Amino acid sequence: EAIQGENLRLQQLVLADRAAVPEDAAVLLMVGAQRGLLPQERQAIAGYLSRGGNAVFLNQPNTDSGIAEIVAPLGIDVGDDVIIEKSVQLFQGPSYDAQSIVNSYSPHEITRDFKKSTIFPTATSVRKGKDVPDGCIVTELAATGKESWAEKKVDLVFSTEPQAALDAEDLAGPVALAAALDCTGARKGEQNDAGDEARAKPAGRVVVIGDADFVNNANIRQLFNRDFFLNILNWTLGEEDGVTI
Repeated sequence: EAIQGENLRLQQLVLADRAAVPEDAAVLLMVGAQRGLLPQERQAIAGYLSRGGNAVFLNQPNTDSGIAEIVAPLGIDVGDDVIIEKSVQLFQGPSYDAQSIVNSYSPHEITRDFKKSTIFPTATSVRKGKDVPDGCIVTELAATGKESWAEKKVDLVFSTEPQAALDAEDLAGPVALAAALDCTGARKGEQNDAGDEARAKPAGRVVVIGDADFVNNANIRQLFNRDFFLNILNWTLGEEDGVTI
């Protein structure tokens, strides 16, 4: 309903039944996948992005969604981890939770004048990688607090008796959990001597978030989750005028 309120039409896409993402798709949404992609699905998404397609990927911890492999060549690293927050309650001492309340955002068109809090029930780290395509820009959009960390022992966090402790192998906070790629100013391809494109075209605009639950029915109205997500969607579509507080 929130997306349709932006005058957008949603259509479910089953890539297992077709060879490619439709040419008229304005943006591809991949939300909370629970299992890995089939080879033809991965190929269809990669082909769509190579044609300059736009996409929003919402990853979920402790799943094999395949999102990390898709966005790695775009210069975005999705961690195989889960973010843990440390909090202190009066008379109770420190406690630890996988839920993150975020109020730290990097300068970007998505977060312009956005000074509100968002809540993420469980999230993986999403950071700028090393292999950003030429002419593209990757921005880490939002980050958790200094007392947080990205726990590598995911199986212990999701066990019947959850455990978590900041170890040397973990990523200490602040931890980025969302990143945006903008390749709209990049070269669309270079011609080789044969007149063919020497390299694949980069994607258009891509946003990756380390949590999918933050926009489900129970959470989209919590704090300013709805506004943050719609800002992301409008920017990805190139509708900057739709980015509001």
